[in-house]
Amino acid sequence: MAAGLPATFQSAQYAIAGIALVGLPYFFRARLGRPGALIVSVMLAFSPAMLYFSRFARNDILMAVWTLGLVVCMWRYIDEGKNRYLYVGAALLALAFATKETAYLLIATLGLYLVLMIGVPALVRILRPVQIEGVSPAVAVGRVIRAISNAYSEGFDLSKASRPASYLVLLITLTLPQWSAFASILQDTAVLSWSNLVLAAPDGSALIGAPVGGAQVIAFLIVVTLLGVSIVAGYRWNWGIWWRSALIFYTIWLLLYTTFLTNFVGGIQSGIWHSLGYWVVQQDTARGGQPWYYYFVLTSVYEYLAVFVSVVAMVFFLRRRDKFSLFLVYWPIMTFILYSS
Repeated sequence: MAAGLPATFQSAQYAIAGIALVGLPYFFRARLGRPGALIVSVMLAFSPAMLYFSRFARNDILMAVWTLGLVVCMWRYIDEGKNRYLYVGAALLALAFATKETAYLLIATLGLYLVLMIGVPALVRILRPVQIEGVSPAVAVGRVIRAISNAYSEGFDLSKASRPASYLVLLITLTLPQWSAFASILQDTAVLSWSNLVLAAPDGSALIGAPVGGAQVIAFLIVVTLLGVSIVAGYRWNWGIWWRSALIFYTIWLLLYTTFLTNFVGGIQSGIWHSLGYWVVQQDTARGGQPWYYYFVLTSVYEYLAVFVSVVAMVFFLRRRDKFSLFLVYWPIMTFILYSS
């Protein structure tokens, strides 16, 4: 009986994740309202896709939990400003990166929205005093560039970052070293092809996605540099919160990637470079072989109720035009774009 426990738990964890996913909207009730949170939970409980993946031995349902959890933490922190949401978010980030490489798409999705949420009002504020009426296009462009340049030269004090900016800083600084292997996309371009550096070994290699030979030194320098940038940015932002968040993130990340310290060097190499490097070199393989509209077909067949409700809700949210409503429109659209490309 004892020997079967690990296998039993491995099978049960996906069902447990499915149950957790259904319960997560409860923590979103301040934004969705109690009836709205209940409706979301009911739709998740009866969703054919969620039900399938919560009984399927793959990591998709785990990523769904980490993703919704990060979104909840983001908005709870924006609303309340309590540090605990940053710490929970750091833990969820580590779990996401240790679960599946789609964590990079998740960070890109949330990060882009926060950039737009922060940047658009800032850009409007900078450009509002600029007079461009009655002047030539060249003069107008010059005035716009000058206004943006002057605002940039004044600098940005990270210690005074708003709540959305603080959450963005946390997302970027904690995960920046994980993006190191993204540099491998340059190895076959004019930028690096002349050097014959192999930052991510291709298919057929002993370790796909790993740096080879002298590229290992370059890879090490990239990782150390990005880690240093993260630490400096965290120090300038809020050192007390950042080091605690980093401790949470890297403790979980290290334990999971090293299989609880039993595969130390190989685990760290896998987590910090090989996983994204493997993903980069596999992009041309297109293992699924599905057309770009695959997810549109899938959702129209299995999730037609969710699609119908979503389309109606998008119209409603676009009319409201507050930041949270716009996020609810942005999130599914950006997700479809990223996963379909």
